[in-house]
Amino acid sequence: MEYKNLPDAVKAPKSLSATMIPAKPGRKLYRLVGVSFGLLCILQAILNISLRLTYKLYKKISKAYVDRTVLLE
Repeated sequence: MEYKNLPDAVKAPKSLSATMIPAKPGRKLYRLVGVSFGLLCILQAILNISLRLTYKLYKKISKAYVDRTVLLE
């Protein structure tokens, strides 16, 4: 079996930029807007959960305080 050199067309490209197809101008903007919107939704969900937990904790603490003051009277 004899090995031969591959022709230049079959060889791997030297740089990726030579083979990459440029993106459409609006495509990057849509992707950026989509990713930004997704991150905002995640942040909003985290904020909603933390505020709900804080409110419930505050409600529980204030109820315990009222119960304690009623007992002391």
